[in-house]
Amino acid sequence: MAKINTEELLYQLTQEIRLITLFADQSGATVDALPTAADLARLFQIDRDLLKKLLNRLKEWQLIQAIGMNPKRFRFDQYQFQRLTSQETEDILLQVLMEKLSPELTTY
Repeated sequence: MAKINTEELLYQLTQEIRLITLFADQSGATVDALPTAADLARLFQIDRDLLKKLLNRLKEWQLIQAIGMNPKRFRFDQYQFQRLTSQETEDILLQVLMEKLSPELTTY
């Protein structure tokens, strides 16, 4: 079994949620267009428990928001991202994620 690169997986997960959020916002779609944990687990072909840990990490950093209760759907928080890019952080994993995302999100 190949070792999962957490940094890359967090980056891809964040990108996917960001793109779906952007599409939903621009098209005027309802909250139902946002991805659930099950959707993301199928897309990335990873264990749902691992995915939930990654989603919780992104929620701790406030990069995503959980919308609804059953099922929870996830939305990228552009405002919080912009606030984080102007602040220093001690979390190395968050620093790496922010560095990878920053060039791509300037045109959001």
